[in-house]
Parts: sequence; structure tokens; C-alpha cells
Amino acid sequence: MLLILLITLGAWLYLSYQKVERTNYGIPYLFGKNTLELGSWPAKDEGWRFAPYPFLRFRCYPYKMETISVQVEVETLEKSGSASDGSQIEQTIVVKVVGSAQWVVDKALLNTYRKVTDKDIEEGLRDAIKQELNFVAGQVGVRDFIESKEEVALLINAMLRLQDIPHAEVRPAARLQYYKDHQLEIQRKVNEDSGNPQKRSALEERYGIKVIVYNLADVDLPPDLIRAYQSKKQTEAQNEGFTKRAEAQLQLIEQFKALGLSPREAANRAAVLFAQATNQVFSLEGVDLPESIKVLVEALKPAVAPAKGEGK
Repeated sequence: MLLILLITLGAWLYLSYQKVERTNYGIPYLFGKNTLELGSWPAKDEGWRFAPYPFLRFRCYPYKMETISVQVEVETLEKSGSASDGSQIEQTIVVKVVGSAQWVVDKALLNTYRKVTDKDIEEGLRDAIKQELNFVAGQVGVRDFIESKEEVALLINAMLRLQDIPHAEVRPAARLQYYKDHQLEIQRKVNEDSGNPQKRSALEERYGIKVIVYNLADVDLPPDLIRAYQSKKQTEAQNEGFTKRAEAQLQLIEQFKALGLSPREAANRAAVLFAQATNQVFSLEGVDLPESIKVLVEALKPAVAPAKGEGK
């Protein structure tokens, strides 16, 4: 009889030890009820845990670090000229922001985490980032936004990881400049809160996670808009070059007329000169154009003199 009792006790003890697998938290369930909700037993770390069989059983939830890709498109402004009334014409440009967020389960909020899916978390982080960046990007120019990558990354990290968001009372148009002016202070605050298990952002509370970091990979225009933007800039540069060439040629004609050539002769000589020396004139980037024309005219005076004599 005693032997039977010992065997039974041994079997019960054997069944009452349950292993919480590596990189998992174990939630005790008492008669099928979650003890976190009952407030009776806390979650357990990995390892062998005593759970009196069959009353108490553990259900495991992994807490290894997860990485999700976060790609959003936000709208920025671009000034494209002036209207007839003098007001600025603005057009909306879509900018692509590509990054990733790393997070782990918050043990203290395990009961919250178990009620959501990883897809809920991914979509929640993406929507929050997109909403915040639309507030900011919609108030600044496309160039300013694209060139503010460090400020954008810090803003997103602060929003995802801080209990008290630094820019809460800063108007959207001034937020990137605010993060530029207070970069070291805000980064130190982010690091401090990340190491404090009692400090959580609103998003972390909502999903039962701890955001480790947000990494910004790129801020750029979509490929089709990049090509359109580059084509526009190239056309503007060509038009500017044509305008400068016309102005320079007119100045050259006036210089020739001052040497005594008739308007027609001056125009002909200017056309020939530009056909031969355009590359020399327009490759002098940063040099005063009228001065370069003056040098050319001085060099051509001996060649012009005979034509002047013929015209008498």
C-alpha cells in the first residue's frame, strides 16, 4: 500500500513540474482560467516550474525580439510657382519613408499582449508612424523633409518609446526644427526610458510590448516621381542655359557694335564666335560672364579691325 502511495506521489510530482520553454513566458492557468486576470499568480520565466497537476498548467508565449518592416507614404508640399495674384502655388508630393521597428513582449503586460496578434501590432505601429509623419510632412517642403532624416528618426523613436512625447505641444510645422535643436536631450531621454520597465509609451501600453528601437532606412520620393523631378530639374537647367546664352550673345553684339561694326556684322560675328567658343564661355562656372565676353572681344580686336576699315 505504501509503495502504491509513493509511486502515485512520484507520478504526481513528475506531472506537476512543467517546462517553460526558452525565450518564453509562462502564464499559469488554474482550472482553465488565466491567473493573470484572477490576480493570483504572475507570469513565470523560462525553466522548470512547479504547477500542481492537474489544477495548474502553463501556457507559453514567446518573448524573443521581433523585427517588422515599416514602410509608409506621406504627403509633403512643393512650391511650383506663383499665381496671377502673387500667391504661391503648392502641389502635393508623396514621399516614401522606409524603416523597421524592433520590439519584445513586456512581461508585466503579458496579459495585454496575448489578446492581440503580431499583425495588430505591425499595423498599429505603421498607422501611428504614418499619422504623425503626415502631420509634420504636410507642413514643410519636400526638400526640407527629405534632408531631415535624423530628426525624423528621432521623432518616431520618441513617439514609440517615450511615456511623455516631447513634441506634444509643438506645432507640426516646427517639430523637425524642435528635434534638431533638442537632439541630445531627447536622445538621452529615450535611452533612459527604454531602460526603465515602469516607463511605457501609449503604444506600448496598448499592445503589451516594449519597443527596442526604430531604424530609419530611407526617406525618398517614389521612383516615378524621382524621374519626373529629375526631368523637371534638367529642363529648368536647360532653359536657364538658353537664357544665359541669349543674354551673353546680346552683350557680345553690343561689344562688337561699339567697335564700329554694323548691327548685321555684329550679329554675324557674335554667332560665329558662339559657335566656336560656346563650350569655353559656359564651362566657366562661377566666373562673371560679361567679363569673359570682354576678354574674348579684346582678343578679337585685331580680326575685327580690317572689317571696320572695309565698312568705311
